[in-house]
Amino acid sequence: MKLISLLTIILFSTAAFSQGLPKNTLEQEKKKIAELEKQLQKKKSDLEIMENTKAVELEKIEAEKKALADKERKIRNEIESESLTDQQQVSVATPKDQFIQNRNWFFNPKSLLSLIFSDKIKYDSGVDRSRNRRALYLIGGRNFGFYEIAPSIYFDSSDLDTRKTNATEYGLTAAINFIENKPGHDLIPFASLNYTRSKFSEDWEKSSSTNKNNTEQINTYNIGGGVKYFPFSQYLSVEGGLFYKSESGLYTEQGSTDLNFDRTAVNANLNMMVYF
Repeated sequence: MKLISLLTIILFSTAAFSQGLPKNTLEQEKKKIAELEKQLQKKKSDLEIMENTKAVELEKIEAEKKALADKERKIRNEIESESLTDQQQVSVATPKDQFIQNRNWFFNPKSLLSLIFSDKIKYDSGVDRSRNRRALYLIGGRNFGFYEIAPSIYFDSSDLDTRKTNATEYGLTAAINFIENKPGHDLIPFASLNYTRSKFSEDWEKSSSTNKNNTEQINTYNIGGGVKYFPFSQYLSVEGGLFYKSESGLYTEQGSTDLNFDRTAVNANLNMMVYF
């Protein structure tokens, strides 16, 4: 009887143990599933946050792209507007400002007067009366801003009652400007060097002991400086200067010995130039 009771107790304990083991395992699995669900929910939340952040960044990028496009359009419009304005200014300035106020070239207006009125220049005295008078004086050149170069030519011929005279002169002037000679600069100090080769001859129709045919040839150097001033406009210059003059020449007279000579002087000069 006791043996039967003992076997019954053992069988009952075994059955109870066999039922308890799966229950504990199920609880553990439930806990694992709950933990996994919690982790999954956290990852889902993180993913949603990332998606929201991405959407915000995309909106920000789109806004920046739009702002850049608007800025680019504004800049293009400004450039096109300035280009049109510049073209209009160029078209308006071309016939007057660019032609007159560039100061690329210059000439002495007195030379034009000599071309127009050369045949009206007369020399009359109690002894001689000029006729068939021709005079030519041209000087002009190129302005490079800080330096200028100008060739010159002079010719004067006349037929008098008792003699004929001829005078020719060729020269070259180089000037250095201490301020660039361009529109906007109205007072320009300068230094210059000038060389001229001149020849003068007299042909007397009635020679006498006092009136003989003669010729004079002269080399002249002028070195000095002064100021160019534009008082009225950007193209009309008044020039004043002080120069040291050195001459050397040969004088030939009919029936006499040739004479070499040298002369020096200090001269003040006032002149006008037209620039264009």
